Amino acid sequence: MKLSEWLKTNNISQHKMAEQLEMSPAAVSMICNQKRRPSLPILNKIEFLTNGQVKLEDFLDGEWQEKNT
Repeated sequence: MKLSEWLKTNNISQHKMAEQLEMSPAAVSMICNQKRRPSLPILNKIEFLTNGQVKLEDFLDGEWQEKNT
């Protein structure tokens, strides 16, 4: 599941997620729009905060790679 989908499904703002991840809202926006790949520690936090619904593998799909290569 994409982070943006998870946020929408769970009615959580990017700003709130940014606070939980200790990142700027702009950085979370870039992650949600697939313009920035999060670091491994941030990926681990995302997986934890989403109870495993958003996983590392969700950031490695072909769509993201095609968009940013």
